[in-house]
Amino acid sequence: MKEYTKSELKAIDRKLRAFKNYIMEELDSGRPLSKDVLFISLEDDDWKDIFTEKRTELIRSIASGKPGTVGALARRTNRPRESVSRDLSYLERLHIIRMQRNGKERIPVINKKLIVTAVPTYG
Repeated sequence: MKEYTKSELKAIDRKLRAFKNYIMEELDSGRPLSKDVLFISLEDDDWKDIFTEKRTELIRSIASGKPGTVGALARRTNRPRESVSRDLSYLERLHIIRMQRNGKERIPVINKKLIVTAVPTYG
């Protein structure tokens, strides 16, 4: 398990507090939650099946803002195009990403601004 520095822990704490404040403000507002938010509640085994290391790498690469085409994403992640395409289709079915057409090319984009999940326990 990774050991975090004090500054890394402070940064994580700031992000968690900001996240908590955002959720509390949304819930307290009485408005329906934004369609840009996806809540996922999973058992640990489901979490591990959906958010594999490879799929998480794809999500992070797409979220970086420069996903490019499926082929470019495959090259950047050093994976076969077919495997990347299969994982992208799976993530699309879960509404985590969507595929945007650009001529003949398909470009993956994050479908939601915020994805909330239960924190899995490993061990």
